[in-house]
Amino acid sequence: AQTQNELTNDPLGLQQMLDNPKTFGLTVSGATMWGLALWLVTGSRSNPLVTPVANVLFNEKEEEWLQDRNDGYFGDLPLSLMIILSALFVCL
Repeated sequence: AQTQNELTNDPLGLQQMLDNPKTFGLTVSGATMWGLALWLVTGSRSNPLVTPVANVLFNEKEEEWLQDRNDGYFGDLPLSLMIILSALFVCL
């Protein structure tokens, strides 16, 4: 339980998390696991967020895989987009 002072000065517990490496590791691994679960539950690479994010970041005229995805076909995702989507789902 946190004291009133801790709740006022550090409501999210970020300082405590950074001071203790074990707590930091658990927080990062927990966020990663939730991100992975969210990714898998929402359909993995057929996820409804993949194509809109790809359309924002890439030019459809230059990327054949993006043209395929916009036409409703399955197209392999580039590594750069996979990394961005990984970060996105961990943050969600």
